[in-house]
Amino acid sequence: MPSRTVCQDSSTVVCPKCRGPGKIGISGDDTCPECESSGVMNCPNCYTEPVFEPEPAAQSEPEAAPAPEVQATSVRGDGQVRPRFVSSIEYKANFLANVLLFKHLSREVLQKLASRIHLVALPTGHVIKENEPTDGLYIIKSGMAQVTKPAASDDLAVDLATLAQGESFGEIGLIDGLPRSATVTAIEPMTRYYLPRPVFLAAVSEDPEISLGLLPAMASMGRNADEIAQTILAMFVKEK
Repeated sequence: MPSRTVCQDSSTVVCPKCRGPGKIGISGDDTCPECESSGVMNCPNCYTEPVFEPEPAAQSEPEAAPAPEVQATSVRGDGQVRPRFVSSIEYKANFLANVLLFKHLSREVLQKLASRIHLVALPTGHVIKENEPTDGLYIIKSGMAQVTKPAASDDLAVDLATLAQGESFGEIGLIDGLPRSATVTAIEPMTRYYLPRPVFLAAVSEDPEISLGLLPAMASMGRNADEIAQTILAMFVKEK
């Protein structure tokens, strides 16, 4: 909404009759506060139509960053904050959402898969060896594991990664069914969520949205379009 006039030549804002300060209203004319004359206020220096400029927006205080959401509830109106416990399915779905393969799946689909995974406790030193058949996907809930690859000598191994809470292994084998590509050893007592491959394939067969959601992640793993199509088709054929 125009609220003041500025001369194009002199940037003067005055009433053309008394040269007192003036202000333009909504309709383009207003009353000069000095002489009470009305009409469009042209610049007294060049008598051209004024340039209408919007009034600068009032400087408001910067908005404070939103406080982090506290997952809590107040009990019996006593004002004390107590933890809000999410359902087991929601909790598992949060872990699945961190798996690269499932990044693009909807929350509803993640919850469907979450209802089919279960928790497995493993002792320190438990080993899943390279070239063993892939039985499913594992997501670490607690504890840590070391990923290694055998070197030229049987006595040596190359450390590839250390996995901790929320990290997973077995994604590629889950969709390809190929043997394990590395050895994974629990370096402390560990619990992990387990999604068996047959259960995963059954879910893919029941819900095409799952296979569609896998496409971006598979592409990011270096798969080309033909490989992706063949893999998805193979999953359906395997289940049928």
